[in-house]
Amino acid sequence: PKVGTVVTNHSQSSYVNSLEQYRFLASDELAHFIEARLYLEKAALRLAAVRLQKSDVTRLNSQLAEQSEALHSPDPELFPRLDRLFHRTIIEISQNKVLLQFLGMIWDAITQMTDIRNTQNRHTIFNYHTAIVKHLADRNLPLAEKAITEHLHDLTQNIERNIGHHTGLENIFKLERETASTVNM
Repeated sequence: PKVGTVVTNHSQSSYVNSLEQYRFLASDELAHFIEARLYLEKAALRLAAVRLQKSDVTRLNSQLAEQSEALHSPDPELFPRLDRLFHRTIIEISQNKVLLQFLGMIWDAITQMTDIRNTQNRHTIFNYHTAIVKHLADRNLPLAEKAITEHLHDLTQNIERNIGHHTGLENIFKLERETASTVNM
């Protein structure tokens, strides 16, 4: 009232910035972001498996080498930056720009609740990334999907420890693990 017309920007980044006030999202809201990330990353992984080139495998292996060096870096921002680049690269390999935009928004909302500055978490993440690249390079999609599912399950448990409440996603991850096991048989 008494201000007139106000124009606002409704871009992806403005939406994410509006989420900043919800630093600790309610459990169900956080669960929705994690579910979306799980299924979008699995979709990107599937597309990447179809479109993967030898140069993409080289690029992913180069990123793994950088991550290995960053495991003990004194720079607390280096490994998280390389982690995000890794996931972004898989989505770039998928060649789906919409997935890249959606996941960018989701990462921004979720990453503030994770602790990948912790050296133990870095090693765990690096091991998952290594498995994902190996299975993707071998074009073993079921094992690549299993690795990304386990990776995001571990991330979810990390978030739950950091925020002090459960997301209620155990059944989703259990279903995804069972589905991966059935496909591998």
